[in-house]
Order: sequence, then C-alpha cells, then structure tokens
Amino acid sequence: MKPQNRVSPAARHRLILRDRLKRSFHTLALTMLVRFGCSVAFYASLISNSGIAQTPSAPDASPSEQQRSANAPPDLGTEADEQPGQIPEPLWLLPRNVKAIVAKVPKPPAPGSPADQADLQTEIEVQNSRTPRRSAQATEDDTLDISLFLKNVEPAVDPTGQPKLYTLFDQVQREADIINGAIKTRFQRPRPFVAHADAIHPLCTTSGSSYPSGHATIAFCEAKILGAVFPEKKAVFVDAAKRIAQSRVVMGVHYATDIEEGERDGLAIARALLTKPSFRTRLAKVKAEIGSRAGERKVRVSRNQGILRVGQAAKAKSIGPADGRRTSGVPQSRCWRSIGSRTRVLAGSIW
Repeated sequence: MKPQNRVSPAARHRLILRDRLKRSFHTLALTMLVRFGCSVAFYASLISNSGIAQTPSAPDASPSEQQRSANAPPDLGTEADEQPGQIPEPLWLLPRNVKAIVAKVPKPPAPGSPADQADLQTEIEVQNSRTPRRSAQATEDDTLDISLFLKNVEPAVDPTGQPKLYTLFDQVQREADIINGAIKTRFQRPRPFVAHADAIHPLCTTSGSSYPSGHATIAFCEAKILGAVFPEKKAVFVDAAKRIAQSRVVMGVHYATDIEEGERDGLAIARALLTKPSFRTRLAKVKAEIGSRAGERKVRVSRNQGILRVGQAAKAKSIGPADGRRTSGVPQSRCWRSIGSRTRVLAGSIW
C-alpha cells in the first residue's frame, strides 16, 4: 500500500487562511464596485440638474434685466424670461399645478388688432396724464417688496420682529415670479416702449416680455395671502395691489391687458398655494408670530392705561374736599372699577 499524504497542521492553517483572504478580497472588491457605481450615478444626476440647482433662491435678483437706466430699480416680473430652459422649480406647487395655471392664460391681443390698438391708446392717455407725484409713486412701486403692503399695519411689523412673515413672503414672491416667467416665455409679447418706440416714452426701460405683468401677478398673489394673515386689512391690501399694478402702465412698461391678466394669475397662484397643507402649516406659524406680537401690545397698552388710571385716582384722593364740597376728582372706588372695565374693553378692542 502507498503511504497516505498527510497535511501538517501548519499547512492546513495556511490553506484555511488563504481561502478566507480570497473571500474577503472578493467581498471588498464587490462592495467598492457598488459604491463607485452609486457615486457615478449621483454626480451624473447633479450635473444633469445643474440648471435647477444653480438658480437663485429668491426673486429679489433679476439677472435677465441688465439694461435698466441708472436710476431705475429692477423689474421683478421678468426673472425667468430670457432663459426658458432654466426656469427653477416652484417650492410648493407641483408641475401639474403650474401647467394648469399656465394653460388657462389666454393669448394676448395680436399685434395690430383692435384690442392691441385699444391697449396702445390707453397707454398713451395714461402717459399724457401722469403727474410728477404719480410718477414718483410708480417709481417707488417698481421696487416690489412686502413693505409696500404693510405701511398701515398696526402694530408695525419688520423683518427683525417678524422673520417668519418676511421669509414666507419672499418665497411667495419667488413662486409667483417663476410661474409668471413661464407664462411670459410662452407668449413673448413686446413691451409698449419696444413695439411703439415713437409713441411710448417710459419712465425706465426693462428687458423681457410684457404679457402678463410680473408686478401685478406678485402683488395680487401677496395681497390675497396677506389678507389671510391680517383679515381686517384685506381691502387695504387689494387697493395697494391695484396701485402697484397700475403703476406699471404709468411707467410705460406694460399694457392694461398685461396687468389685468397679472391680477387673474396672481389670484390663481394664491388660491393654489392656500390649498397646499405644507403652505398652510407655514402660514399658521406666521399667524402665531403675528398673534404673539399683538398679545404683547395688548398687555403693554393695558398695563400703561392702568398705571395712568391709578395715578389719577391717587391724585383725586390727595386733593379731596376739606370743607365738605364735592371734588372734581374721581372717587377711588369708582376709579378702580373704571380701571378694570377699561382694561377689559381695551384688551378686546386693539384688533
């Protein structure tokens, strides 16, 4: 019989170790290959979406408007006009929501049509009747900002005291501006001072198309949503939006039909936003922020009024009648009742 080949323990150990190393190497190589593939796919998606990823975060910047006069502020309604392939995605509205709004927009009046001639005649009449005061107001309205609506709101609001309010409406302005840019890109109507350079002399010049007005779209969108935050100021906000929209005709950069369609679009965008749960959640936080400020004011005014009444009562007591005649001061007990009732009335009538 042939002797059997016996493997020494040391050799057996080396074989086992080699097999384990081989399996570990295969596992490591497969893992690295999978990770490399995932990384390539990730960066490829970033590159393909770079047009959206690099878009501005707010509508304050207007890159398409670089030919303004030196003293004229930017027109926020034409941010996305010149580069239709790089229109950023809205924050709240889905693509189907945007398509539904854009699809409902009718065509502007055709060049040379009776409606277009009526637009031109209206523009000329407004241009001939504008006064220095109205021109100054139109120039102020050109810098579209939420502060144009909040001038008459009491107590006064500001970005420091109400950051949630200002942040939300910066985003609302961007949302409306994006959709307005998509509509303008679809129709490409020349502005009045471009189509009728011999008849229209604008207060400032701006690039981009005319229909519909971006300022009117944003103004009416913000006015409707602000009305949900300050219900008692709805009429004031609507009047401000109408003034801002009309200012675009006064400046000679939009037709009357541009601002009419801008009003319809702005209200449609606002209604669509108010149906979104995520937007309503943000709006509720803004209302809570405004409510807390109003509550602080009520307490402060009530406290000051109470201190004033107490001082009057103390003065009336100190100059009480020495000879039995009736004093003109208010008795202390009556004054304290007045303090309580006045505080209750005041606390309930500030807003």
